[in-house]
Amino acid sequence: MTQTKKPKKLWRIIAVSILALLLVASATANYSLYTLNQRLTEENEDTKSVIRKLQLEIMQLKEQIKQMEQSRNPNAPRPDAVVFTFDDGPYRSYSPGNSTEHTEIILDILKKNNVRAAFFVLGCQFDEEQVGSGGTLEHYKKWVKRVVDEGHTLSIHDYNHVPYWKQSKKELEKSFEFTAGKIREFTGTLPSKYVRSPGGSISEEAQAYLKQKGFRHVYWDIEAEPLNLKTSGGFLDHSKNEIAQGKRGIILMHDRNASGYLADLIKYLNSKNIKIVSLADWDRKYGLPKTPYKSQTVRF
Repeated sequence: MTQTKKPKKLWRIIAVSILALLLVASATANYSLYTLNQRLTEENEDTKSVIRKLQLEIMQLKEQIKQMEQSRNPNAPRPDAVVFTFDDGPYRSYSPGNSTEHTEIILDILKKNNVRAAFFVLGCQFDEEQVGSGGTLEHYKKWVKRVVDEGHTLSIHDYNHVPYWKQSKKELEKSFEFTAGKIREFTGTLPSKYVRSPGGSISEEAQAYLKQKGFRHVYWDIEAEPLNLKTSGGFLDHSKNEIAQGKRGIILMHDRNASGYLADLIKYLNSKNIKIVSLADWDRKYGLPKTPYKSQTVRF
C-alpha cells in the first residue's frame, strides 16, 4: 500500500510545479504585454506631438507663402513705399575741362534726404584699362567706398554689361570674381547677396548658378527711364505717372540719368507720404519681383 501511494504524491508535486510555472509565465507575459503597450502608447504620444508640430510649421509656411504671393500680386494693395536702385555705376561724364560727377551727385542727394539705396555696379568701371585717363578710376574708388560707408547696398551688375543668359558659366564666374574682388579691394567688404542681370532677364541655368552661390536676383516694379525717353524731365514725369497709377516697389534708375531728376522725385514722393525703404527691408517684408526668363544662348 505504501509503495502505490508514492507515485501519486510525486505526480501531484509535478502537477503543482507545472501549474506554478504556468502561472508565473502567464504573469510575466501579461507584464511584458503591459510594458510593451505602455511604451507603444508613449511612442504614439511622441509621434502625435511631432506631427502636431510639423502641421503647425506647415500652416505657418503656407501663410508666409500666401503673404508673399499677395505682395507680388499687381492687383493686391501695395504698401506706400518704394526702393531706389541704380544700375551701371559708378558713372562720370568726363572731358578735359568739363566733367559731371553723376554718382557723387546721387550720393549727395541721398545723404541730404537720409535715403538708403542699392547700387548695381559694373566691374569694367574698376578696370584701369577700360576707364581711361582723367583720374576717373580714383573717383570711382572713392564713390564706391562712400556707398558702403553711408549705409547703401553695393551689388554686382556685371563686368561689361552683358546679360547673364548670354554668358557661359565660366564667363559669369570670371565677371563676378573680378567685380567682387575690386569691391573688396576698394571698400574692405564683399558685395551684397543681391545681383541684377543687365536687361533684367536671366536663364534657368544662370538662376540655378546664382542660387548655388547664395545670390538673389533683383528685377524691378517701375522702370523710371524707358528707352523712348531721353530727358530728365521725361524720366521724372514718367516716374510720377507710374506712381500716381498706384505702382510701388523697386524703381530702376541709372547713375548717368538719375542725377538730373532724383531730387525732384524725392520731393514728389515726400509730398505723397510715400516712404523710401532699403532693398533688404523690402525683400524681407514683401519679397522680390518675379524675374523674366530667356533661353540660354551659349552653353552654360
